[in-house]
Amino acid sequence: MSTLEDPSLERHFRGHRDVVTAVDFNPNMTQLASSSLDNNLMVWNFKAKMRAYRFVGHKDAVCCVQFSPSGHLVASASRDKTVRLWIPSVKGESTVFRAHTGTVRSVDFSSDGQAMVTASDDKTVKLWTVHRQKFMFSLTQHSNWVRTAKFSPDGRLVVSGSDDKTVLLWDLNSRQCLHTFHETGGFVNCVDFHPSGTCIASGSTDGGLKIWDIRMNKILQNYTAHTGSVNKLSFHASGNYLLTGSDDATLKIFDLLEGRIFYTLHGHQPLKERIEDRYLRTAQSVFRNSSSVATMAESQRNVFDAFEFADEIQTEDSDVEPNELESDDEDHSNFDPQSVDEAGSDSGSDEDYGPPSVRRRRLDGPANGVAGAADAFSDGWSRDLENYPVSAAFRSAPGLHLPDGVDPTTPADFFALIFTPQLLKHIKRETNRYAATEIARVGDAAKPNSIYKLWKPVTLVDIRGFITILVHMALINKDRLSYFWSKIPIINTPFAAQIMSRDRFLAIMAFLHVSDNNTYIPRDQPGHTPLHKIQPIYDHLRYTFSSLYTPKQKLCIDEAICPWRGKLRFRVYMKDKPNKWGVKLYKLCESSSGYVSDFEIYAADSNLSNKPVDVCLRLMQPYLDKGYWLYTNNYYTCPALAYQLIERRTNCVGTVRSNRVGMPKCLANQSVAKGSSDYRVKTGLWVVKYADKKRVNIITNCHNPTRAVTVTTRTSTKEKPEAVQDYVLNMAGVDRNDQLMSYMPLRHRSQKWWKKLFMHLFSLCLVQAKILYCKKTGSRVCLGDFVIQLGTEMSDNFFAAKAEQQRKKSEASTAPRAPTPSSTSRLVAQHSHYPEHIPPTPKKDKPYRACRVCFQRNIRDRGGQKRTDYKRRETRFWCSVCKVALCATPCFQDFHSKKNFL
Repeated sequence: MSTLEDPSLERHFRGHRDVVTAVDFNPNMTQLASSSLDNNLMVWNFKAKMRAYRFVGHKDAVCCVQFSPSGHLVASASRDKTVRLWIPSVKGESTVFRAHTGTVRSVDFSSDGQAMVTASDDKTVKLWTVHRQKFMFSLTQHSNWVRTAKFSPDGRLVVSGSDDKTVLLWDLNSRQCLHTFHETGGFVNCVDFHPSGTCIASGSTDGGLKIWDIRMNKILQNYTAHTGSVNKLSFHASGNYLLTGSDDATLKIFDLLEGRIFYTLHGHQPLKERIEDRYLRTAQSVFRNSSSVATMAESQRNVFDAFEFADEIQTEDSDVEPNELESDDEDHSNFDPQSVDEAGSDSGSDEDYGPPSVRRRRLDGPANGVAGAADAFSDGWSRDLENYPVSAAFRSAPGLHLPDGVDPTTPADFFALIFTPQLLKHIKRETNRYAATEIARVGDAAKPNSIYKLWKPVTLVDIRGFITILVHMALINKDRLSYFWSKIPIINTPFAAQIMSRDRFLAIMAFLHVSDNNTYIPRDQPGHTPLHKIQPIYDHLRYTFSSLYTPKQKLCIDEAICPWRGKLRFRVYMKDKPNKWGVKLYKLCESSSGYVSDFEIYAADSNLSNKPVDVCLRLMQPYLDKGYWLYTNNYYTCPALAYQLIERRTNCVGTVRSNRVGMPKCLANQSVAKGSSDYRVKTGLWVVKYADKKRVNIITNCHNPTRAVTVTTRTSTKEKPEAVQDYVLNMAGVDRNDQLMSYMPLRHRSQKWWKKLFMHLFSLCLVQAKILYCKKTGSRVCLGDFVIQLGTEMSDNFFAAKAEQQRKKSEASTAPRAPTPSSTSRLVAQHSHYPEHIPPTPKKDKPYRACRVCFQRNIRDRGGQKRTDYKRRETRFWCSVCKVALCATPCFQDFHSKKNFL
């Protein structure tokens, strides 16, 4: 066994008010997170003179803490039965996950950072999505408290350990337990996967350590080296060593190849609390051809930062000795973060964590809503090409995500993916609710022939017909709605009249509603939503657009407008738009196709920041840390946004105003000749200035500023910087979407702003369905042909549904009924039944009615199907006793003499 001396203490941090329960390194080795029984989570910065952040939010002791693989998120589990997801920055923002009914003991991220697994005293293991922040499902088979749960390296399996003395291996696809490993010695405190994913290790309260082969479901190695409970364990990245921590105040390193203890670390006082240990993943930055171990111990408000040692595996050609390594950081032994406030900020320091080699000053009113403003970026720009920026790798899977069992092939199928049957049912329900409310409000004051008196509740078939007519109106533009039912030859289009009557369409349009007015909260009260009138369909479309399709790598953000010139609190004026007054929308689009992945409606909501940087980060939230390229114009772009995106592994390209905070003043004041360019670089961010007809500044972190491309137009050939041409080619996604929408407008006037916005979103749905159709089928059909096919299919479906509805109604009317006095009396005492003229009505002196016998016989003959050759039979006679209109002959006699007169 090795005789190396224990490494000496390099740093310790003091700040927790109670016992520390867990610690974890940030994968980029710039921060350390710790949790404690004092209900707080702290993030310690390794950089010199950087204060720690204290995050307050849990209502009970924090049991576990872990960084995400990217280092941009921190998860914490607590006795308050919640899991919180924190952003380890000065703002200290967090999201709460609630589903457990007991103390949450453990939390772990998947290797791609997309999912979390938690273990709890409620005997369950639960899976969560990180970016959508939703609970997925539970794994329930343990019979006692679950202490720990870990993902496999490939994310397909989960292993969990429990006080029921078992270790369970789970398959996440089938959600079934693959195998149960029995730990006979004691309760299972900790488990972990081997880096290869073929083995698991478990530590128990009896000091035992077991390694299992999950392929053969057999035990490979069994150690009993510890005299106390094994609380934590971790495999080395090579898989050849295993580090364990125990209540016996020792840390042990096991050589798994030789099956022996390789090294024992002493120095801690005997512990009753849990310890955390991790192998440093960045060992190559400390020793060449050696391995490093970072060990943290938690006890009595002290946390060891990191100490390093070289083991006997170090090769002979290494020219660096462990005792020669000196840290450039200042001594933190007296570091005390007591001034850290609840929001995670340090009230005693004016410096904040920022991009590499950039010191950022925190201001109360930062530009564009991002921490860091006037002093955040000193003018240290240069032409240094040595630090050429490297773009983040793309780690997403673009494509359609269709519901299970759904295989759309026609335009109507794709439109139904967006305007779903559930949405149509919601519109039907709210329209009938609003109509009933309005009719009750008007009461007897309504005129006899008004929509209040003639209204009939809409059915789902009526709503489908209404939507079909809207598709027809998108194809054919007329000045007035009534023109679609006009019989004047020059403007006659019979399509709408075949679906439903003009009065019925106008009645549905008048009572059309998508939200419940009873849930509206007035403006001055908490919880007020400015978009309440349109909120259900707004939320539905945002979710549907993002879930149906994952965009390609290049995205762009820009503004669009829904025309509206009426009075509205959040109406805006945009001088560069064809329609300058209206409701503003922020759109995140795929650059190549114009597909809208997400959008926001500006509503002057005081609870939602409208600062350009905040808008970009909200829309990009599901696509951060995946290597996407975001293109923005000079309204959004600024160095602060670029650094925020770079930190989240997202590439940024955009035009920028030269007077933005943090821009290089030397470049702003420099004159550039036409056709030439210049650049400046600072901390992985490039600013390129190019002069053509106008001077333009481009911010990028993924282009070589010295590289040019040749651009040939109809009149000239010129060279442009690569970043400028790339911006021109990929910034037009929103404009492409707006162009397609302009071909299918629904521009009819309305006195209600939300109906105008509803029609605008309806046009957007047509465009979205067309894009999805083209991506699925590979077709290059134009929007007009697509909508024609869509309208044709929708009308056919409507007529089929209408015929089915009439058939069911006919079957109900012709079904055998229980005998009643009126129905049996027609067959007896026939001498009292005589044909008489139908009495006059207020409108007609000689009224006619359809013969009952002829009508029923016609239904029998046509079998519920529509017949164009049928001519209605009407008669002036009826039976005054039966109150039934009948032909004088032979129907009157058949009706009164035959039980089945059909």
